[in-house]
Amino acid sequence: MKINDHILMRMIDKDMQSKKANNYHIKDEVVVNPKVIKVGANEVVYVCYCYAESKGGFNLNLESGTDLIGYHEKNTIKQKLTPNTAYHSSQITAHWSSIKIKAKVSAYYFIRYIRITLQKQIPHEKS
Repeated sequence: MKINDHILMRMIDKDMQSKKANNYHIKDEVVVNPKVIKVGANEVVYVCYCYAESKGGFNLNLESGTDLIGYHEKNTIKQKLTPNTAYHSSQITAHWSSIKIKAKVSAYYFIRYIRITLQKQIPHEKS
């Protein structure tokens, strides 16, 4: 279990309670060098981990209609590699619409997120 998984699950539970969503599906996903993460009308995406490798500095911005996050050298954990430097962040953000990603990274990056798909409530039929 990742360090922030407990916080993430509590955040998801709170959001689902506020939306009165009792029926939803959770999927853990990882994407490499994305330009966009599509989020459907019945979905929410919780970005929970970002990793980037770069020879020089880097800048990675994630923007949706509900949240904006910028990752850079000063707000990530830095780890020296040869010849690159790795940058990590476990900051959690919630996105209720598609995420546009603008990256200035000389090597590559990946993003881990949790996709919640809200299921329609099916009313019980009376006999």
